[in-house]
Order: sequence, then structure tokens, then C-alpha cells
Amino acid sequence: GSEAISGLTIRAPQGGLGVRSTGSTPRSRTSVEVPPHPPFQPMQPIDHIFQFHRALRREVYKLETLSQNLMEIHSEAEGEEADVRVAAMVEELHTRFQFLWGIYRTHSDAEDEIVFPALESKDALHNVSHSYTLDHQTEEELFRDIANVITALRSNIKSEAYQHGPARVDQWRQLSHLSGMCTAVRVCLMKHLASEDKELWPLFNRYFTVAEQEQVIGRIIGRSSADVLQVMLPLIKSETTPQEQEDMLNSISQATRNTNFTRWLTSWFKPDQAGGTPSSTPRYAPLGPDDLAT
Repeated sequence: GSEAISGLTIRAPQGGLGVRSTGSTPRSRTSVEVPPHPPFQPMQPIDHIFQFHRALRREVYKLETLSQNLMEIHSEAEGEEADVRVAAMVEELHTRFQFLWGIYRTHSDAEDEIVFPALESKDALHNVSHSYTLDHQTEEELFRDIANVITALRSNIKSEAYQHGPARVDQWRQLSHLSGMCTAVRVCLMKHLASEDKELWPLFNRYFTVAEQEQVIGRIIGRSSADVLQVMLPLIKSETTPQEQEDMLNSISQATRNTNFTRWLTSWFKPDQAGGTPSSTPRYAPLGPDDLAT
């Protein structure tokens, strides 16, 4: 499924959410290590909003890894075959970047429009989220800059051979610049998410009742389209343990009780078995426009 969001389209990359190798011969390439996320047992509904940070971390690391692999491929060989491989990998990076940007914007918009105002509504928490809203603006600018570089790179690849001489050197500079920008957005996003986890997450458990947390979750789901939910929920599922999946299913069901959405969700969201391997994106009946109706 896909969903246009302010000019973006959320569409999971073909072949799943992992980084695919490009080329006829499988090779070991650069891999940026993703730090393990700290274990926890979600006990409050709001925990599942912050669980999505795991998925964002993994996706931004995948983007950085792909940009570095692209530079390696470009530097290894010249000629038509190398050009074809570079062009294919640029398209793969473009698809993954659009996916990351789409899910990031969906998440940050939900925070800016629902989560942060909920925090600010508490007398003891005035202005607690302002700096995080500014972070979102900075990160959005970084994403836009990367999008511009990728657009220029794709255009140049289509219009020039890039086999020898100055044109190929210029392409290398573009790829190097792009890789540096992917690293920059990863560093910025990791710092931002870590700060939210440390500073904002505990505030919900301290100042919000379970019912108030469920209301926040219900509002987030209510503003999300079917296509967005069909991408976001499996993505969160892929980053959680079977117990966390069970907790999330229960929390979302409680937050959306007495709606068609709850029936739709429980028809396809099946937590993985403890000790088993995570399931792939589940099959489900499409969510219709009336599925949030009572």
C-alpha cells in the first residue's frame, strides 16, 4: 500500500524492508552497525508510540549503509556494466529514502499535532516540547536537501553516460556528498530520538492516566489513512518481540474499542510466537474508509 503525504508517498521497498545487494555477484559490503535497542516491557499504551523509534533508527541506518555501498560500487570499476549497477542502486536508494522520509514525516506530524499538544496541556509541562518541534523542522530541512541531491543525481545519470573523465569525477563528488548527508541525518535523528525517549517518554507515564494515553493513541489512529496504517503497523511489528506485539494489539484495540477498526486489526495482526522467527508483512483485508466508524 502507499499513501501520499504532502507530496511524499509511503511505499515499502520491493523485496521487503532490508537492504538488498545489487549486482550479479553477491559481495560483502559496508554495513553500518545498528545499536541494539534497550529491552523493556511495555506496560502503558503510550509506549507503542515510542516503539516506532526503533523502526526509524533501523531505516535511517539502512539508508546510510546503502549510500556507502553505492560509493564503493562506483569506485570499483568503470564501463557500461558499472554504470548500470550504479544507476540501479541510485534508484534503490531513492525508493528507500522516500520510504524513510514518508514514515518519518507521518511520525513527526503525529507528535507535533497530537502528542506534543497533549503534553503541553498539563500545567506542569508547559514548553516542554518546543525544542523537539524545532528539531523536526531541522530534520525536515535535511531530508529536503537529500531529496534535492538525489533528484539531481538521478537526472544526471539519465542524461549523461558517466563513463570516463570529468563527468564521472563529478558523479563521485555527488555520491560522496550524498553519503555525508545520509550520515548527518542519521546522527541528527538518533540524537533526537534518544532525547525524546529519555525526556518525553517518562512524562506520559508520570502525568497521564491509562485512559488519557489511550485517547492520544486513538487520535493518532483516527488521523491516519488506511494505507499509512497498513505500512506503519507491520513496520512496528517487525521491531518488537511477541510479548510487545501482544501488548500493542491489546492497547490499540482498547483505544479503538467499539469501532470497525478493531475488528479489522484483530483479523490480520497476529503476534509472532515466542521463540519463533518474526513473520513477514501479514495478509489482510484492505481497510476501508468507514473502518473507524462505530
